[in-house]
Amino acid sequence: MRLLRLRNPWGQGEWQGAWSDKSNLWTPEIKKLAGFQDVDDGIFFIELNDYLEHFSWTSICVENNETKYCHSQLYHSFGALDESPMPQAFFSFNLREEVDFNTHAFAISVLQQGDRLSNYRLKDASKKFDPANFNIILMTATGEFITARFGSRFMFSLLNQKITLAPGKYIFMIDPVWNSTVQNDEQYREVLVDIYAPMPVSLSQVDDAMGMQVLARALKGAAMTISPPDTRQTYLEENEDYGTDVFRVSDVQSIDCWYGYIYTQNNSPYRL
Repeated sequence: MRLLRLRNPWGQGEWQGAWSDKSNLWTPEIKKLAGFQDVDDGIFFIELNDYLEHFSWTSICVENNETKYCHSQLYHSFGALDESPMPQAFFSFNLREEVDFNTHAFAISVLQQGDRLSNYRLKDASKKFDPANFNIILMTATGEFITARFGSRFMFSLLNQKITLAPGKYIFMIDPVWNSTVQNDEQYREVLVDIYAPMPVSLSQVDDAMGMQVLARALKGAAMTISPPDTRQTYLEENEDYGTDVFRVSDVQSIDCWYGYIYTQNNSPYRL
């Protein structure tokens, strides 16, 4: 059993399922160990599997105990002159120790900047803020695909759900998909990149050309190891020179973000 202790930021309204305040699963011993209180204060307990099923995101506001977790951060501007709807940026970090999801949290977060809180509910279209969508893809520096996520929040995070990260160098891509409100404030194109981990990491930006090479290797590896069999089809089978020696993988779902791939592999002695 793995219980999470969460808080509704509004200070009231809580989870009503298993391990909620009124749940009959609580025993006096577990209540004492968990510091349980039956109060509608927005604080509640939930089992990990229920959390993953019913909650799409969680904000980690501040962790003051630096002996347990650290924030490693840098600011990045995608620039007012970048007119691309998907202007990616690559970053790297090193892990000195293993991060096991069973015992430690790890998150890569993107916090869109600007006066977003005061403008979030404005009806004035010239000032309004709506959070952009972000793709985050995590890879090893050698090009092994680890995990990815796509979504839209003030703070959008990629978590290490059911993943153990080995020591070593990692590269991740942040790819925003801007909406129309990004034109209202140049700061909306700026982000704070934050890595929340059991130890501090050295966070730095990676050249786009190098990052794209790592991404290409990672997507190729995903095509060969993650994509289900029904996404693989023989290609040019009607040509006797190629027969079944050429196959193609077309997959837009397996890596859980806006990115997909069409990968072709030629095992024949002939060029395509």
